[in-house]
Amino acid sequence: MTWAFRQLLVDHLTYVYEDMVHFPWRLFFSVILTIPLILVMLAHINETIVQYVPSILLHPYIQFVIAFPIHFIIGAPFYERPYSALKEKTTNMDVLVVMSTSIAFFYSYYVMINSKLSEIPPLFYDTSSYIITFILLGRYLEQRTKRKTTSAFISCVNDGV
Repeated sequence: MTWAFRQLLVDHLTYVYEDMVHFPWRLFFSVILTIPLILVMLAHINETIVQYVPSILLHPYIQFVIAFPIHFIIGAPFYERPYSALKEKTTNMDVLVVMSTSIAFFYSYYVMINSKLSEIPPLFYDTSSYIITFILLGRYLEQRTKRKTTSAFISCVNDGV
């Protein structure tokens, strides 16, 4: 095996490892912040669960405060790729994710601001949070699989198989 090919494999493996560094933390905080929103969603679906959900979580402004970091801090990388895709007049899955989560988030924000607290219709902060969390989980699993596959391939190459 040539030195250039080995160096290419090592560079790729390094890139995959560097890409993995931030995923677990983003995924962890996303899941932790999404769990209260799951409880709120369940409380709206099944009235018997309401007694187990802290009443503060049912307040729209608290839901907004929980969903905001998921959407704009944890989900910030989702906005970079669609921007470059739209500049090139193409679309991809990231554009769909950003559109769907943004519509759910900003609709909920609009309803929250323009409604009385006693008459707020259902909000969809939970939807945008779920989508971002599940996409992060999928990307984390994909990166982990790539890392393991690349490591196995490099060990096979080094063993001369």
